[in-house]
Amino acid sequence: MKNKIRIATTSLAGCFGCHMSFLDIDERILQLAELVEFDRSPLTDIEHCTNCDIGLIEGGVCNSENVHVLREFRKNCRILVAVGACAINGGLPAMRNFIPLEECLNESYISGIGIENAQISFLCMTISHFVLGKQNDLETSFSIVLCPYT
Repeated sequence: MKNKIRIATTSLAGCFGCHMSFLDIDERILQLAELVEFDRSPLTDIEHCTNCDIGLIEGGVCNSENVHVLREFRKNCRILVAVGACAINGGLPAMRNFIPLEECLNESYISGIGIENAQISFLCMTISHFVLGKQNDLETSFSIVLCPYT
């Protein structure tokens, strides 16, 4: 039997819809598993991407963790594929690019509708002032332009 193709996937700033569409192939995932080996993905408990043939990235880049994961994938994946509108141009999360970051965070976590007794004392990662698609951070091999929810 030939060596299986190693695939890693991750979701950055987005809705996880591209992954959900991928997982929605139901029992055909078992046929796919006969042909490929999954590295980091929603199907495994692997935390870091290792050497892979193909890396699939969905979601835009909006914080320091996203940058770290994206660079890890570029380093370890022979072919890197940006999947979906968020990965390519920032998608829906990029709508916040037109609102000052402090105002956006205040509305979302401190004084927005339905928030009572907000107790946010720190942020665990650096949040970017803009959501970017991956082509703005590093070169991808291919792009798959789609959005399962539009």
